Amino acid sequence: MKSLVSASVVLSLTLLLGRLSGFVREIQLGAIFGLSREGDFAIVMLTTPDLLVNLLLAGGLSAALVPEFARLDACGRARVFGVTSLLVLALFGTIGIVLAFFPSLLLLAFAPGYAGTPPSAYALPYAIAAMAIPLAGLTGVTSALLNSQHRFFVAGTGTLVFNLTIILVLLLMPSGQQSLLVLGIGLALAASLRYMSQVVAALPHMNWAGAANRDTDYRRLVFRFIQALGAATIVLFIPVILRALISLNGEGNIAAFNFATKLVELPLGIAITTISTVAFPALSRAFGANNGPEQLRIYESGIQRALLLALCITIPGVWFSYPLVELVFGRGRIGPSDLSLISDLARLGFLTVPLIAVSSMATVLLNARGQTGLLLKVTLASVCVVPLAALPGIWNADARFVMAALPVFHFVYAIALVLTAQQPVFAGWYGAWRGLFRPALAAVTATTVCAMLASVAGTDSAIVGASLALAAMLAAVVASDGNPLRTRTP
Repeated sequence: MKSLVSASVVLSLTLLLGRLSGFVREIQLGAIFGLSREGDFAIVMLTTPDLLVNLLLAGGLSAALVPEFARLDACGRARVFGVTSLLVLALFGTIGIVLAFFPSLLLLAFAPGYAGTPPSAYALPYAIAAMAIPLAGLTGVTSALLNSQHRFFVAGTGTLVFNLTIILVLLLMPSGQQSLLVLGIGLALAASLRYMSQVVAALPHMNWAGAANRDTDYRRLVFRFIQALGAATIVLFIPVILRALISLNGEGNIAAFNFATKLVELPLGIAITTISTVAFPALSRAFGANNGPEQLRIYESGIQRALLLALCITIPGVWFSYPLVELVFGRGRIGPSDLSLISDLARLGFLTVPLIAVSSMATVLLNARGQTGLLLKVTLASVCVVPLAALPGIWNADARFVMAALPVFHFVYAIALVLTAQQPVFAGWYGAWRGLFRPALAAVTATTVCAMLASVAGTDSAIVGASLALAAMLAAVVASDGNPLRTRTP
């Protein structure tokens, strides 16, 4: 468990740098474009390459390739890496070419509210940015290889390289109508640098000259990929659908949705999903060795630690949402009414954090067992609640009500996955107290105290409010005895 914890810390630190750089990127985007039509176009362009990879590749690729790369020697890894890279290049290269010639398809799919916009407003920037699509797909292959070899630091720094390049482009960007074009060029450059940095790190883990000591059953690998991809794509596609629905409610709603989700993704990616990412290779090896007790220990420890951190983040985050949003995005062309909308969307997003903490660990457990078909069935059943939950927002044309469908889905999904995994989450009542009730009580208490301090101070300063939010989160973690560096035996 010590190696699991230390790997989680390493990955968390690298992702912290990547997420913080992403925050700086979003701040700069907001200052330049604001909640405007151009801002929505920029968001769609920047998020499309990784979004397409996540929807069509990433979840299934990781579930299929990480256990396979971990099982093979250097020669076998090289063979699987080469075959997979060629297939990914063919698929996403074709998608990139199609979107380069028909960029209006992007708005039709991801921002239907702008489907009638003349292509002259975005065609050339989108065509150049399409070069990033195959590069993002190839980066998914290299990340799976690096994660299987516990090179979490290198895989995690890919986001940092990408965001720093975009930030540099934004800082040097000239004002005027060419801003979107310059951003498209910067996006292609950032995707290239990210991929090359990972390829260089992946080469020492492969041997192209020798013969593999184990063969790969590509038919089984593809079947497992398709099943895992189906479940991952459905989960990732839900916010995409909600974002598309929100675009129908007026200009700037896509940007507001994106800024709110970025605020939530910062703690989610750093403190929560890193635990499941690191646990996946360990669970795969434990399953391959038929070590049931080790599987149970990794699963229980991971889900309890993730849930503890999630509760300590969510409760202060919901209460102090507005000062957090104001501190990060309260500049440039974003006004008070825009901040209010982003804040409300962020509150709903924070509610998903503890639910994702549970579902992410249950998902990697099922993937490690090879039960990808069962995972797909559970996902398909859970997604049925989304249309019903989003209906009030569609009826009232309110972005907030549309966003509410997201925590409803994750609540149903987390419960369904835990029941399907058939593994105890808490070791008795004491485990439930330590992993659920104590951190929730600590978070409520810390948030209440910090809210009282804010009231006594009588200030509306975003810096003060955000500082109190962070203080409440830290105090809740400490009061919950939730030191993430400490190793516990469930």
